[in-house]
Amino acid sequence: RGHGPGLVLHSYCGSVDMVQAFAKLNCYFSFSASIIHIPKHAAALRAVPEDRLLLETDAPDQLPRSLRGGVSPQGEEVHADEDGLLNV
Repeated sequence: RGHGPGLVLHSYCGSVDMVQAFAKLNCYFSFSASIIHIPKHAAALRAVPEDRLLLETDAPDQLPRSLRGGVSPQGEEVHADEDGLLNV
């Protein structure tokens, strides 16, 4: 009944080739906003079976390029580095 033990591949950024192998091991996948600007990540997302996909809710540090930089809610200047990590 239900699902057996599994793993969450949080903010998956691996290859599309590994998706099916991980899914067979009862892995679940979540993705950051990097799927918008990194083709490898978007391809992996398309390969994940729908029943293995989880929502990523804690990745504001990986904003799309178009949303990088600005001011935080606390009024601090915010900029993202090359890897998409925020610097406050």
